[in-house]
Amino acid sequence: MKVTDALDGALSTLVERPVAILPAYLIGQSAGTVARTLPLLGLFVVYLLALSRGRIDALEDALEETDPTLLRGRRGRSIPRP
Repeated sequence: MKVTDALDGALSTLVERPVAILPAYLIGQSAGTVARTLPLLGLFVVYLLALSRGRIDALEDALEETDPTLLRGRRGRSIPRP
C-alpha cells in the first residue's frame, strides 16, 4: 500500500462519511474536560464529608486563633501589612 492510497482513503472517509469521525472528535474534545472535572468533584466530596462530620468548625476555630501578622511569606520574609 502506498502512502497516497492511505491518504486518499482517509480523505474519502472524511468527505463521504463525516458521521463516522464525529464520535472520535467528541471523545477527544471531552477528555480534557473530564480530566479537569474529576479532581474538582473529588474536592467537593471531601468538603461535604468534612462538613457533615463537623471538621470544618474545628478548622475555622484554628484559623480564627491564628495571628496573620506572624505568618511568613516566601523565603522567610514577613507578609507586609496593608
